[in-house]
Amino acid sequence: MMEKVVFTILMLFFVIGAYELYFYISLASFSKSNIIILQIISISLGVLLIFIYLFRSKKSKEISCNVFEHNKLSKLLEDELEKNKCLNKDLRIIRKNLHNFVIYQKEKLNETDLLLNEGIIIQKHAERECYQTKEQLSIILESMPIAFYKRKADDDFACTYITYNVKNITGFEPQEFISDTKFWIDRVHPDDKLKLLENLLNIFKLKKCETEYRWRISDNSYRWFNDMIHLVNLNDGISYITGGFEDITKRKLLLDRIKDNEERFRFIAEHSQDIIYKYNLLSDRGFKYISPSVKLITGYTPLDFYEDPQFYYKITHNNDKYMFDTILQDTHVLKHSMVFRIIKKSGEIIWLEEKSTIIKDENNIPVSIEGVARDITERMLNEKKQNELLERLEKANNDLNDFVYVVSHDLKAPLNTMGLLIELFIKSYFEVIDDKGKKLINNINIGIDQLYNLINGILLFSKVGLDKNTIEKVDLNEVLEEIIKIINPSDKVNIQVIKKLPLMLTSKSCVIQLFQNLLVNAIKFNDKKKVKIKIDYEDDGLYWRFSITDNGIGINKTQFNEIFKLFKSIPFKENISGTGIGLAVVKRIVNSHGGEIWIDSEINIGTTFYFTLEKSELNLVNLLFVE
Repeated sequence: MMEKVVFTILMLFFVIGAYELYFYISLASFSKSNIIILQIISISLGVLLIFIYLFRSKKSKEISCNVFEHNKLSKLLEDELEKNKCLNKDLRIIRKNLHNFVIYQKEKLNETDLLLNEGIIIQKHAERECYQTKEQLSIILESMPIAFYKRKADDDFACTYITYNVKNITGFEPQEFISDTKFWIDRVHPDDKLKLLENLLNIFKLKKCETEYRWRISDNSYRWFNDMIHLVNLNDGISYITGGFEDITKRKLLLDRIKDNEERFRFIAEHSQDIIYKYNLLSDRGFKYISPSVKLITGYTPLDFYEDPQFYYKITHNNDKYMFDTILQDTHVLKHSMVFRIIKKSGEIIWLEEKSTIIKDENNIPVSIEGVARDITERMLNEKKQNELLERLEKANNDLNDFVYVVSHDLKAPLNTMGLLIELFIKSYFEVIDDKGKKLINNINIGIDQLYNLINGILLFSKVGLDKNTIEKVDLNEVLEEIIKIINPSDKVNIQVIKKLPLMLTSKSCVIQLFQNLLVNAIKFNDKKKVKIKIDYEDDGLYWRFSITDNGIGINKTQFNEIFKLFKSIPFKENISGTGIGLAVVKRIVNSHGGEIWIDSEINIGTTFYFTLEKSELNLVNLLFVE
């Protein structure tokens, strides 16, 4: 900066001096050429001064530069020294930190060793659990009915893995599927092979599919398999096929049977005279099926019922609609049976008998009603006529019973009078009557007794009638003991019961009359010194089959059917005869129990009466009991 000021001042002096010189010279009248020379000299001097100045300035600059560089170097040196001081300080800090870091790393290394040991233990435990899980998975897979496999996604679909339970399904070892690439496809049924190959080729588009085919197992029989096939694509572009197949032969056969049954059911429904239907109870309530016979019975087509879910209800007689409400409200009862009236399309009222079942799903929710309805109008009319006929018949029977009672009573009155008169006659004239007269009087008494027994028999037979109120559980062993007390047989009579008799739901008076008549006949028509009677029975399915065997006089085979007719009796001795009503009553009681009676007999050896009594309680409404 100083050099510039000096240079400026010199230049100023030079210019002023040159101007003064020029001024003085011009005043001294110098020539023009001289003046030019002077100017040149002046300028030269100025230039010289400038060069001198510039030279000095350069040297000054060099010196200044050297000084500046020296100062700069000195400054850098000082900075480096300061940096070295800081570096030494940082180095000490780093050294200290490094020491602490080494200690920390040692501690971390110890912790890492502990964690590593724990990790090794955990890894071993995980490996053990993984192995156990793998074993469990293997056991599960082997116990499942599905054989899982893995195949190549190429032309031959070679098997690369298959679970061991394939042996339980096919009878072949897994290695046979893996070692032979054609083993699986070659054993597919020829009729199913093309379809299976098409499904396998489509797997590349569909990614998965389900197919069924027949496969020849180890015993060379074909079994139906259901195969679930999946295509797996990995990130590296590799693909393979996995899936599982199971034996569905039983299911297939069952479905075929169900299909056949459905076809048979539909055939029966289409040709049945009854109305067969299925009514859905879910949100889409309405008829799912109703047979064509509905048109024949009601005059309406099945379409009328399909279009209107309430159509069946609408054509029901107003007095019978409550039955449908009861069924829909009480869904706990699964089976229903009802008789109701409907109004045909022609306006005619007919009777239907319907039997229905409520179908529930796995959650016990009613889903549908299936039933059959039959036109019973003709039966109802016949029942009405039958009831009217029964009423008239009951009235006629009552009148007949009254008539029999009156007639028997009127007949008994003169017999009683005759008996009293003969008794008085004997007391009054016994001493004067000869033996022939006494014999005639005795024959008259026998005739009166026979006629009296005959009238009692007719009364007994006429009182056989329906009495449902007398039905009870009857122990036949107790009945037999009671009968023996009633007939009070002599010591020469031996009644043997082979085994304990059964219980029956019947009328006690009925079975008493049955067994009593047969036992009395067995004792009465016996000429042996020791009367032997055996009572036995067998369980004959729906019946009890009884037998009463005696060692009496026997019955001729020509009379086997005659003895059960009314007023038919077997001649035995003059003082022993029957009315011919007892066995007729026995036969009527047996028949009323739904059974039959027959005999097996030989003259002078004995007779066996066989008879059956139905076990079914339903037959009790038809029983005829002796009051």
